[in-house]
Amino acid sequence: MIKIKKIGAILSFVFILGCSSDEYQQAEVLYLKAKHTHNIHQLVTTLSVLARLSPQEYSPLLLKAKQAKVKLLESQKSIEQQDYYLAYISSHDSLHKLYSIESKEVLVKSGRVLLPLLNAKKKFDKLYQHPLLALTPLSKYKESPIIDWDLLELNARLSKLSEHMITLTSSMNTIKTINSSAVNSLSSELRLIELRIENRFQQIKQTQDYLINLALYRNAKLLITLNHKLSEESFSISQIFSKNKTNKAMRPFINKSKNKYASSKYIIENMFFAASSKAKNRHKELFKKWQRLEKDILEPTDGFVNYSLNAKLRNERLLVYVNDKLIQLPVKESQTKNPMNIFQENKTIRILIEKLAKDSRFFNS
Repeated sequence: MIKIKKIGAILSFVFILGCSSDEYQQAEVLYLKAKHTHNIHQLVTTLSVLARLSPQEYSPLLLKAKQAKVKLLESQKSIEQQDYYLAYISSHDSLHKLYSIESKEVLVKSGRVLLPLLNAKKKFDKLYQHPLLALTPLSKYKESPIIDWDLLELNARLSKLSEHMITLTSSMNTIKTINSSAVNSLSSELRLIELRIENRFQQIKQTQDYLINLALYRNAKLLITLNHKLSEESFSISQIFSKNKTNKAMRPFINKSKNKYASSKYIIENMFFAASSKAKNRHKELFKKWQRLEKDILEPTDGFVNYSLNAKLRNERLLVYVNDKLIQLPVKESQTKNPMNIFQENKTIRILIEKLAKDSRFFNS
């Protein structure tokens, strides 16, 4: 009797083992299929069976799949609430925990909204691979006569400053393409980045404006002297000669004044050209206005008969440039923060950009 019971128990065990083996094999086939299709819901279902039948081998995989699924559900909920930042963060965590079609779909949809931030950072990186060279301290320009300035260095500096301003503006505009209503939880961080870029833009603009204004200041002072002398000469000559002869009699004085101003004129023309080489319209009107003033003093279109009568008006136009407020030294470049820190100082932005860079292959697929 006892032997019969033992045999029955053994047969039952063998039967159960056979059933378990069949279930295990079926679950394994379904798991491989789910793994191939990257369907996270099917993966969790099949791994639940396999973890029950072979816990040591499949429990860690089941835990990982469940964690990825939780993050996926969080991302899908955020998408429904139109918070693309939180949707992206959750989908990123899900995807890199366990790749799935569902998490990739959310990641691409939400990440593309945030992608302008990465693009703006790339523009910054490219620009600051070759940082601004400040070979001559700004204070030295104020201490030296304009004809002693290193024109090659100055032109290169002005051109580089313009290039930086263009890139900063482009980066700012790129970031502004992000719809703030779609990233509510990130709006304050984005605004902070925009403010930092704007501050950097103003620092560079002040440096360029300072150099140009200082040159105009010096040239205006020289032209004030030349305007005064030529006005006195034209008044004296107009008392002696007729209109036609006055213009001819003034020519030697004009030529002498032009020669005295030639070096200064050459420098200011080069500076305007260098500063506008990247930004065509930034100084266009300022330069045109200055050229008209130079011409009115050194080559008046209506001759010299009434030249002395207009001397005061020309002098007033020149005095606009002789303003000490325009040549105050800006914040020293060495005292400003490293511009690369604009994207690095805020932990949230830094981590987000790192994630976007890591996922960039998905946005292009």
